[in-house]
Amino acid sequence: MALQFLFFCYFWDSLKPPLALFNMKRLLFVFFILLLSYSSFSQSLVAKLKYEDAETAYQQGDYVTTISKLNDAETLLKSSNPRILYLRIMALYKQLESEPPQDFIGIEKVRQFSTQYLAKYETLPNNEDKFRDIYKVSEAMNKYPATAEEFFKIAGEKAVEKVKEMERLANLRRAEEERRIAAKLEEERLDKPAETLQGLFEQFKFKLGLTLEEFTTYNPEAKDMVNLKKTSKIKKRNYWDGEYNKKGAYQISTIDNKVIGYKYIIAYSKDALYLENIYNSYKDLFFKLKPGVTEDISEKYKTRSLTIILQNENIFIRLFYGYDEVEIDFTDYSSIGK
Repeated sequence: MALQFLFFCYFWDSLKPPLALFNMKRLLFVFFILLLSYSSFSQSLVAKLKYEDAETAYQQGDYVTTISKLNDAETLLKSSNPRILYLRIMALYKQLESEPPQDFIGIEKVRQFSTQYLAKYETLPNNEDKFRDIYKVSEAMNKYPATAEEFFKIAGEKAVEKVKEMERLANLRRAEEERRIAAKLEEERLDKPAETLQGLFEQFKFKLGLTLEEFTTYNPEAKDMVNLKKTSKIKKRNYWDGEYNKKGAYQISTIDNKVIGYKYIIAYSKDALYLENIYNSYKDLFFKLKPGVTEDISEKYKTRSLTIILQNENIFIRLFYGYDEVEIDFTDYSSIGK
């Protein structure tokens, strides 16, 4: 541009006014064409870079950025082309596949662009692979609703199903929480004894004078243990034994099918402080039921026990602490020695 201006200045005086005016117009026209060519080249280069950014975003699975960069490229070029349209279709389709469509517009766009590509670029040289990709996308779109009405009808049904599923899951969580609380309460139920002998019987579901069938009907936990059919016999007594290292019903003893003894592991744990607290709470009840009762302590075996005999109630009760457990035994006093 500077050289053209110098040339014009140098020859201006030697040219006749009409000729000078004609040449100046011609120079301005040439300058304008050169300016337009440079601007177009610059925009094409930026558009190419935008397209490359779109390709990178597509490879990274960022379809929103892909579409945004393609829009920028089209704006700069003031038109689309096969490469841009191809990548736009693929990005829109991948977006549909990765995220459930929230409206019908996305589905409609993929169908429109696919139809446009297949109609316009069927004969484009060296384009068979990309044409096949778009054909497959076009076929895959058949699984989506054909109209907006159908789309919103299905969306409404899915929304109802989603609400129902959310309610179902909420009910499951609520039921699980209720079971957890119930299990915790049941676990803690025996940490402290009842305040009376009758309350203690009810707490452990024990009754005197029942047959084995009557007792296991009254005490479901005992029934579960008996169903294991782990039995043994010593003299006249039969024993139904449960798992020793587990909290719960441990043993039932009978004579002539009559329940005369019941053992229950109140707590089983490696936490000595926890066991001692439970043992002491039951010990207080034993002292209340039988004032002056003597506690047996073995330093050698690290065990402690209390035994009370309530003849008026015809019951013999033993509390034991040791070997990682606290246990309580109920025995029909009239059966002792038999």
